[in-house]
Amino acid sequence: MLDKFPLRREAEFGVFLWWPGDDDKWIHPHDVPKAIEIIPGNRVFRRDDFDDTYNLLTYGEYEIRIRPAMWLPVKTDGFDLGDAIEVKSNFGQTRPFIGTIEDMFWHRNEKVIEYLINKSGNVLPKRYRAFELQAVDRLNRVPVRPSLRIKKKEERPIEV
Repeated sequence: MLDKFPLRREAEFGVFLWWPGDDDKWIHPHDVPKAIEIIPGNRVFRRDDFDDTYNLLTYGEYEIRIRPAMWLPVKTDGFDLGDAIEVKSNFGQTRPFIGTIEDMFWHRNEKVIEYLINKSGNVLPKRYRAFELQAVDRLNRVPVRPSLRIKKKEERPIEV
């Protein structure tokens, strides 16, 4: 009975820096036109689910079904396309603002993800890195402070 409901695996992120092979047999036939548009490249895809034959990759609204191929897994920073973020002030060097993640790109040399941010309907040309961003859901939380234990001063006898 449990075989009908396989466990979902944890989402993974990765890139296709090269076209894996001389043909497109590794792509589901209905998804070949979409795949040709965005593979190869340095876009960071999310791999969520799979069936017996295909993995499901997503990049924003794009969904592509592929067979296991030359997928290069990359370490995620905890951000994903469409996430609401704040660009931090960087100790007052820039003005903070709220936006959404529009694109995610893998920087091959430095091995980090860079993010394009949509601010008020405009995609900014600068690529941001994770240390410059903060998830919006973390902004308005009241920090949990450890309870302070106030020790009573020990009464000392007064010496005369």
